[in-house]
Amino acid sequence: MNLVKIENGIVFTTSNDVAFETKKAHRSILRDIDILILNLTAQKCAVENYFIESLFKNSRNRTFRFFEITRDGFVLLAMGYNKEKFFKFKIDYINAFNRMEEELKNHSLIRRVGVETRKVLTDEIKDSGENDRMHGHGFSAYTKFAYKLAGIKYIKPKKGENFRDSLIKDDLSRVENIESMMKSLIKTGKVYGEIKEDLNLIFGSVKLVQAKKG
Repeated sequence: MNLVKIENGIVFTTSNDVAFETKKAHRSILRDIDILILNLTAQKCAVENYFIESLFKNSRNRTFRFFEITRDGFVLLAMGYNKEKFFKFKIDYINAFNRMEEELKNHSLIRRVGVETRKVLTDEIKDSGENDRMHGHGFSAYTKFAYKLAGIKYIKPKKGENFRDSLIKDDLSRVENIESMMKSLIKTGKVYGEIKEDLNLIFGSVKLVQAKKG
């Protein structure tokens, strides 16, 4: 079981997972969290920074409440579990939060680098006249070719979302590397057909794979 998860840039665990790991009844975990929420509210703290209440359905289609728990929420909750048998549980969770948050930082850094590289590539495509020569299809052609070389199948994102935000770190790194090569080749005066030939020789034939979420 993954002790912690990432969603919308937030690292969290759930009350269900905590109950499973501690061998405590889920209703006991809910009771403990409800008490903490009362205290947080009394202190005028933003409860959502610690605990986010939600609902789930079991196999019998019955609805139950549970909480998503942030790192700070977990620390508050775990402080109340002082028995020796819970020591390893707390250490395992803290290590899991640390690993996932480091992974998130690395992903964010690579994403920022990729955004800057893509901006420079876009400027090069425009300033070199490539987009005009390709009748306005230069940006999309280079983008699709970069994904193909990286072995990524493009999936049209929902409105307001960015496809690259769904890519894992390794996929982002490959695309950034390819687009960096593209901008360098455009600077030498090469055009799309020549660049396509050069990069195909470098990367060879890459099987398209479904883009992974993450």
